[in-house]
Amino acid sequence: MRDLMVNTTKKYNPDHAYLDEWEVVATAEIKHGTVVDDEEGGYEQKITATLTNLNNEAAVERAIQDTYRRGCSCEWDCCGCPTGGAREFVWVTPGRVVKFTVSYRPNY
Repeated sequence: MRDLMVNTTKKYNPDHAYLDEWEVVATAEIKHGTVVDDEEGGYEQKITATLTNLNNEAAVERAIQDTYRRGCSCEWDCCGCPTGGAREFVWVTPGRVVKFTVSYRPNY
């Protein structure tokens, strides 16, 4: 089980978001699909989240986006850090089961 949390302050970039204030909006069982690499060094993965506590779908999508967002805090460009996050939300069972895609690309 994993807590899906909304970043309530967003003071820091995604690389240092652990310093922000977070609020749990749902608990979910996460099932990760196969990772698919692309030609540019990034990857994509399909994920299914089954919520154990019903919640507002918009809040859950925001929490998933905040939870899976990755960024870079390097002092230079082209560092290769993965950046990206969650997208393409499809509610299979409204308020209960959501499928989404995460994708990350290197910062080149």
